[in-house]
Amino acid sequence: LLIRCLDSDLELDKNQIETGGSDELHTFKFNGDSFIKLEGEKTTLLQDDFTISVLVKPENVKLNENKDYDEFPILSIPGYNIGLFYNSFRRFFCQTYDVNKKPYSINSDIIGEAWVYLTMRYLDGKFISFFVNGELIETIEMTESILELSSDNIFIGVPNDKKENTSFLYGNIANIEIYDIGLEDSEIKE
Repeated sequence: LLIRCLDSDLELDKNQIETGGSDELHTFKFNGDSFIKLEGEKTTLLQDDFTISVLVKPENVKLNENKDYDEFPILSIPGYNIGLFYNSFRRFFCQTYDVNKKPYSINSDIIGEAWVYLTMRYLDGKFISFFVNGELIETIEMTESILELSSDNIFIGVPNDKKENTSFLYGNIANIEIYDIGLEDSEIKE
């Protein structure tokens, strides 16, 4: 993204954020009622191939005993119905929908509250792949193209900004990367 901004001669906000020390991993901490909303203008970022990668560690997850299962959003793009999630079965998963609103989801094995790199890739207009720590979990083929709705917002730690939300992430996120290309397996592993 930085290279594309520089190539397009876009003015960049170069404010620096002070950090505690060079050996520390600096994170955003989510406590079950906080989230980040990234607002954007109409974009073509996810109209073709893309890759989304997040370094995340769920922590002190609060489960609701009145639900069959809990789902905690890590990253959500509601306009495209794309997301990376953690659930009460201690698994990570990615999910999206096609134009017929058919869901496509890939789950990890049980991992629990540990630091993991999650990567979701959309390739050739039909293949969804899910990687955990650079290792391919599965690739599935969509029967139709990916669903595109009206939002260009990206939410971190919550599915959307509706007031009735009860699904919030508990834990830490240290890195978020969104590419407008489908990275190669070797690039994801690196």
